[in-house]
Order: sequence, then C-alpha cells, then structure tokens
Amino acid sequence: MSNVEISTFEGLWSLHFEDGTKKTVPGTLDITTYTLSTYCDFYDQENTVHEIDSAVKFYVTGKTATNHIITLYGCFYITVTMSSTFLEVSKIRYNQALIGEELLNDSVQKFDGIIFEMSCFESMMIPEEGLIEEIPRYGALNFSYYRDNNKNKKIKCTIDFNDGLSIQEAIDILHEIRCFFVFLYCKHVNITYNYLKIKNNSTSTRTICLIHSTYSDKKITGYHYEVLPRVGKNLFNRWADFFCIFEEQIRPIFEILTHSDFGSDRGLVTCAHAVEGFFRIISKETKELKNKRVEKNVFKALCKDIFDHIKSMKIDADIEKNIKDSVSYANEVSLRDRICQLLTLYLNEQLWSHFVIHPKDNDSEVLSEYIGIIVGIRNYYAHLDPSNVKQKIKEIIDDYLELYNYKVSVFSFLYTLIAKEYFKNDAQVAYRLSMHSEFPFSQPFYDDRVKPIKSTG
Repeated sequence: MSNVEISTFEGLWSLHFEDGTKKTVPGTLDITTYTLSTYCDFYDQENTVHEIDSAVKFYVTGKTATNHIITLYGCFYITVTMSSTFLEVSKIRYNQALIGEELLNDSVQKFDGIIFEMSCFESMMIPEEGLIEEIPRYGALNFSYYRDNNKNKKIKCTIDFNDGLSIQEAIDILHEIRCFFVFLYCKHVNITYNYLKIKNNSTSTRTICLIHSTYSDKKITGYHYEVLPRVGKNLFNRWADFFCIFEEQIRPIFEILTHSDFGSDRGLVTCAHAVEGFFRIISKETKELKNKRVEKNVFKALCKDIFDHIKSMKIDADIEKNIKDSVSYANEVSLRDRICQLLTLYLNEQLWSHFVIHPKDNDSEVLSEYIGIIVGIRNYYAHLDPSNVKQKIKEIIDDYLELYNYKVSVFSFLYTLIAKEYFKNDAQVAYRLSMHSEFPFSQPFYDDRVKPIKSTG
C-alpha cells in the first residue's frame, strides 16, 4: 500500500495506438486527478501529442523515476498548451491505472482476484466476525473489519474469482459491489487501495494496484447509523442476481447518489424511463400488473387490415409511413398507465405517500394529477415541443424550485421500486424513506408540499 501513498509520479510514458504506432514523451502522472501531463518539443514530428485525434483510442505504459511500472487504460486526450519556448504541455485523462506491471494487452492478461478497502459507515451491516459468501457468478467473497493507523474503522474485501478475469471484468465486479453499498446508504461510498491478484504458482501470489475512480472521496457527516438494520444473510449473492436483472434501473440511482453536481433536468427523464423499464421487467411476474396488450397474433392481423386500408387510400408515402409507424406502437402500454399501476397495484399508499407531491390545487385528485405532471414533464424533455405543453406543466418547467421537487420525487419513486423488490419488506422500505427525507441532488431544498412521513417506530 505504500506504493500508492505517493500521488504523483515523474517518468517516461509511451502512448500505444490501435494501428501499432506509439509516441514516447516525458511527463507527470497524478493519480488523484486521473491526469497525465506530458511534455515535448512542439516540432518533434515523431512524438508530439497535439496531433492526436480526440476519437483515437490508446493506452499508456510508463516507468517512473522511482522505478514504478504503470499502465493507464481508458485514456483520452483533453488539452494542450504551448510555452514561449515551444514546449508542448498536453493533458491526458484516464479511467484506470495499474501500478506494478506493464501490461501491453489488457484483453489477454487475466486476474485471479481483487482486494479493496472502503470506509466503514455502518457497523451493523457486517457482523464483527466478518462475512464470507460464495457467489456463483464470480467467486468467494470475504469482508472483514480492521483499524487503520489513525484508529479509523475500515472494511477490507477480498474476492477470489472462480476463473481468471480480464481487467474490465474485475472492474465491473468492483462496480457492482460499490453500487450495493451506495444503494444501501444513499450516500457517497469511498473505495480505496484496489489490488488485482495474479497467481504465479500454487504458493505465490502477486498483487497489482488498480487506481480506479470511485466518484467521490467526500466524508459522510451526520450519518444515521440506525437507518440500516441487517437485511439478512447472503447479501451479495442476492445483490449479484438482482443487479443482473435491474442494472439499468440501478444505474441512474448510482449516478445521482454519487455525483453531487447532478442537477440536470434530464435526471427526471432518466428516472422516468427507468421506472418504465422496471414495469416491463416486473409485470412479467406480478399478476396484479397488466401489460394491457392485445394478443400478439391478433394485433398483427389487425395491423395488416389497417395497413391494407391505408394503402388503398393512395396518400402521400411519407404520411403513410408515419401512420404505419404510429399503429405499430399502438400495442405498447403508455407511461401514464405504467406509473398508475405501479403506484396503485405494486406500491401501497404508505410507500408512495413519501414522494407523491400533492398538487397546489387542493381540489385536484392527488394521484392522477401527479401522474399527469410527471408524464407531461417527461414528454416535454423527450420531444422539446412547447406547442403541446399544458400551462400547468409549463409553470413547473419554468420554476426551478418546483421542477427540482419533481426530480427528487421521481428519483424517490424509482428508489422505492428497487428497494421494495430487493428488501421484500414494505415496512423496512418505508423506514428507510422516512430517514432519507432529502436525497443528495444538487440543491438541499424541498417545497413545503413534499413532506415524507416520519417514522414513529
């Protein structure tokens, strides 16, 4: 671990391109900002960096002045500046770094396991004696506690893969586990000191340090330790299976919870689409939820009759195509209907009362009004056609505070769906929602109308 306590490395770096060519330049690697700064003579035709096209893929190998061998993956060229002496200074960003070995082809090298550490926010999560699970999809997992030199409590995890995995496969597993803790804590989770394991023989194992962005190293302040009661045995087995099914729904949750600057209006659209996808998945197994589709063969026969009739009308070809395309999607369940079913048939009022926003007009029917607003906002951002936007939707889109409330609401809706399916316990989901009354979007405010029910237990 002492190898990674140094945050910057001076050395000579080779940029390897897909066509087999390479450029070699001196530079400084910073593993805290994921940046390699290179230096060369602007007139050095062979090795100058500024001529790299932004779309070109490459990786970097290097040997530092302190004799570290390092490989950088997921590299992309970002900026170049020129000094008065025609010294070119280029900045290259990267996604992962391996310290300890120069790997010329990451698709060939296989790894036998991964070791990493993470900050410990919840001692109830893992028993004091540790936790061991055998996960069929990727291998044996072992979590244990220890205290660092500053007496801070940490969690250490070791995973021994069933078979040798590539660097990307190992990173994907690390991402799954990070997603698990982010999902449970609804906060930043910092993972550090990642090592990939390579077995030399039956008695010797080498470790290579993997530097990989964890999105945040911010400390969590004022965390409520009572939020997370134990969720039972086989935590990671359950999550490994769960993640495969709901990855596209977990992704926006992870991105929102780990990016403090996530304030884009598109966040609402992303979450709305993820809710829609959740319905597609869950409706196949939940009898109460109805896809409301006409039987496939019957619908195809109806479409044929309609298309034959349209053809006989001899209308403009473009108009004919537009009508046919519209008819082809007529058997899909609308977003409005999917949201309505999820709120009324999948969730009970105790759960949706935590995030459904009561309209300002108290005479309106709360649920139908809320659904209409969510669908209206989604449609506006999906099509950007102001001519079809109702006045009530326009008022919300033009009011940043009001729009923010609906973004938080739809995110909370998505989180509630995922939590209910994972925990299989409405009371535990409701308790979590009541404690996490403010999810970490870009601004810490809520409209007075958004008042999650506080736990009385």
